[in-house]
Amino acid sequence: MSFRVVAAIVAVVGVVAVLLTLSLEYSRTAYSMGYSGLTVVSMIAFPGLMGSMVIAGNVHAFSLWVAAFLNGLFYCGLSWAACALLNSIVRRVR
Repeated sequence: MSFRVVAAIVAVVGVVAVLLTLSLEYSRTAYSMGYSGLTVVSMIAFPGLMGSMVIAGNVHAFSLWVAAFLNGLFYCGLSWAACALLNSIVRRVR
């Protein structure tokens, strides 16, 4: 894969993670799908929520903006690592 493709994948995954995290507060996207939608969005937002709670030092008073930023970083790194692993597997098979 070229660098542009990897960068595009990483950017899209990061933006989607940020938007899903912010949807917990500002829209009814997760709530409109019932408990299953809320569960899926909460699972995606979990790493950033935990980091935001650690930074705030309080479980009850944390910022979703910080959680969204941390989720963006986390999922960008995760997708970058997945693309690198996929690249190395494809090179080894060739």
